[in-house]
Amino acid sequence: MKKTIALILALVMVFALAGTSAFAAPVEVTIFNSKMEIQSQLEELANQWNADHDDVNITVYYSSDTVAAHMASRYAAKNPYVISMVDAKDIYSLGPEHALDMSDQDLGQGHHSGHLGRR
Repeated sequence: MKKTIALILALVMVFALAGTSAFAAPVEVTIFNSKMEIQSQLEELANQWNADHDDVNITVYYSSDTVAAHMASRYAAKNPYVISMVDAKDIYSLGPEHALDMSDQDLGQGHHSGHLGRR
């Protein structure tokens, strides 16, 4: 679970580091979480991030619908999530059409487990 949360936060930081102007509207990062058991922790982390960063706003969503049905409706509405944390079976079914393969990226470089950037 710690690795999953660390990966999500690393991806969020990538978007945050992309650079925004102090006068620009905040970047909206939407995260779909299919794991109800960690929803409250993700929301807490998102709230902590949002309190400290005006340039990036993170919102974490959960749905009790089937992942495929929920994601299909978001894609059909042209409102996909920036980050989707789903099971492997959902990645295999949705990935080829809707996902970006970032497996060649070293997103964890410089990260120390458990610290999440707080040294």
